[in-house]
Amino acid sequence: DGGGIYVSAGTFNVIWTEIKSNTSISGSGGGVYTKSGSSFTGVNSLFFGNTATDGKGGSAKLQGTPKLYGCKFESSTAKSNIAKALEVVASTEFHYCTFLDTLGVGDQYLVYSTGKPAYKGCLFASPKSAFEGTIADSFDSTALPPISESLATLPTDTFDLDGDNDKGEPL
Repeated sequence: DGGGIYVSAGTFNVIWTEIKSNTSISGSGGGVYTKSGSSFTGVNSLFFGNTATDGKGGSAKLQGTPKLYGCKFESSTAKSNIAKALEVVASTEFHYCTFLDTLGVGDQYLVYSTGKPAYKGCLFASPKSAFEGTIADSFDSTALPPISESLATLPTDTFDLDGDNDKGEPL
């Protein structure tokens, strides 16, 4: 777990930091892994090109009490084929973050959540639906429709907000 940063307890902050090209060779959270009971804050940081080779959350697996402000998550992968960018297990707060999938690889979501994240002013863009798992506590953000190979035929399913696997909630 935690190819770049592993937070087992206490408080850890990253400010104007690049968490780039890390690999978790055993478990989740290629860039960052935070355990329950820890506190993690990310401010204006870039999570780029991280990989979880044996789990979810290419960029990060977040537990504890994480808060992220102005962070960008881009071009990460996870072996689990579930969550390229994040696996969220906590009640995480995301403020003005950007989630981009420029790889277009596999059948992965950007965010997989079993917690209750809150998104404010965030942008999500992916060739696949953005979310899987539990609904957000609050969603004051923009999720672009999945980017298909032909822009003339954008799919009508967008993301699964309520976790019932129907992928039919419109924007």
